Amino acid sequence: MSRKANAQEYCELYRDTQPGQNVYWCGFGDPPSLTFRADFNDIEFNWERQRTRGLVKGRFQGGNVGWIEIRGMELFVYAVNRLIN
Repeated sequence: MSRKANAQEYCELYRDTQPGQNVYWCGFGDPPSLTFRADFNDIEFNWERQRTRGLVKGRFQGGNVGWIEIRGMELFVYAVNRLIN
């Protein structure tokens, strides 16, 4: 993407790159951010998505904390089950 994303494009980009990780050396519980990708304050945007349970925290990629959209939960559950079994 050669320009910054609006809210809808941001959600699509986030979905395609999840699990979103916190910014390195962030405060505990800070939301994920796609730094320099949004034409709005995505920290505030993702705070709201956390508050309304639109983003769910989990442990992914070698134990790192990550955030997935609740709509993607089924896909992640399926992927984990495939890896375990």
